[in-house]
Amino acid sequence: MLRKRPKRIVEEELDTTSGDAESSRNDENSEAEGNDGAEANSAMSNTPRIMKKVFAILMIVVYLGMGYLVFSGFFDPLFGDYEVPKYSLGLLFTLYGLWRAYRYTRA
Repeated sequence: MLRKRPKRIVEEELDTTSGDAESSRNDENSEAEGNDGAEANSAMSNTPRIMKKVFAILMIVVYLGMGYLVFSGFFDPLFGDYEVPKYSLGLLFTLYGLWRAYRYTRA
């Protein structure tokens, strides 16, 4: 029933002699490959960072756009005469979009 933890994680937790087990492991791997690894690591590390930024901006646009659509009456057939849920949902989308934009610009 219980899954065993991966061996790598257990070894890192037991290793108390070095301050940074991950960086020493990366140094050992790059030395074993015969290069400093800077070229390969820079190309690979930029891709996730760029995609995270693109996704963050996309989600900000989605939340603010949903808030705008709710307030503009696009979803009126869905809500009917229920004004309070409509404006509550629009306000929630807008505030969360603004919060995500604030966090994105702050970081």
